[in-house]
Amino acid sequence: MSERRSQHLISRVQMLTGMVDDQICLSKEAVSVHKGYRVANRFRDIVASAAGLLVNSPILLVVAIAIKVEDLAGPVFLS
Repeated sequence: MSERRSQHLISRVQMLTGMVDDQICLSKEAVSVHKGYRVANRFRDIVASAAGLLVNSPILLVVAIAIKVEDLAGPVFLS
């Protein structure tokens, strides 16, 4: 593989399991991953996190209001 091409690949370790003499053995294997895959994976993580925050924010708002109604003198967030 050329030097230029190898700069765009990263090494990811994959754990493998197997049986040797009736015992479970773990081994590591290096897997090459293209930079485009990393970018797509990061983008998917950010979109999923934003969606999760949008879905959960109304629930968190209701809980914060319930805490404030229950104890008017105390803060909602502890410092």
